[in-house]
Amino acid sequence: MKSMKNFYLVMCFLGVVLPYYQLIAWITENGFDLNGMANELFQSRIAMFGWADLTLSAIVLVAFILYDRIRAGVRYFYIPLLATLFIGLSLGLPLYLYMRESEA
Repeated sequence: MKSMKNFYLVMCFLGVVLPYYQLIAWITENGFDLNGMANELFQSRIAMFGWADLTLSAIVLVAFILYDRIRAGVRYFYIPLLATLFIGLSLGLPLYLYMRESEA
């Protein structure tokens, strides 16, 4: 369905722009301070809740891609895997779904 492909493509764009906008804003305010970043990332239980949720979701996505790639016929399945590892789940998931729709 063409409308879902377009939706996934827009989500890929937003999945890069929105998180990295926040990262760039943080670096602009604080400089490239890895210790400060780690302190803010892990300073509260609610932050840890978010990290646990995100990590588990990324693991599920990787397992899903590895399982589904043959059945769905997605040839370049490693691209969304790399996108998930190096950019984030917000790019990896819509990218894989876009590629999956493209193969259908």
